[in-house]
Amino acid sequence: MTEEQFTAWAAGIYEGEGTAHYSLSAGYRVGITSSDEDVVQRFHEVVGFGTIYGPYRHGNRSNKPLWLWGATNRQGVRNLLELFRPFLLTRRVEQLERVLRGKDAQ
Repeated sequence: MTEEQFTAWAAGIYEGEGTAHYSLSAGYRVGITSSDEDVVQRFHEVVGFGTIYGPYRHGNRSNKPLWLWGATNRQGVRNLLELFRPFLLTRRVEQLERVLRGKDAQ
């Protein structure tokens, strides 16, 4: 796949699994969660910033562990928006823009 195709793939992952938040106590946060470590690893490679966390156990023992990718600063939110803007639906673009303005976008 080309770099643009990987970026579009990662934007699709964010579109479906992504979150973005802002609060006075926690600051800026953007992330994805998946039970597939390879998906989170590839997402991280494509965006080129942020941190991978996990594995985290949840539910009963038969559940796959969760992996998280996240960035916890305003620049991370801005970078994600700039990288993914051409591929995201309007609601996700607006969500990231609200977070950049310092408003919670849950």
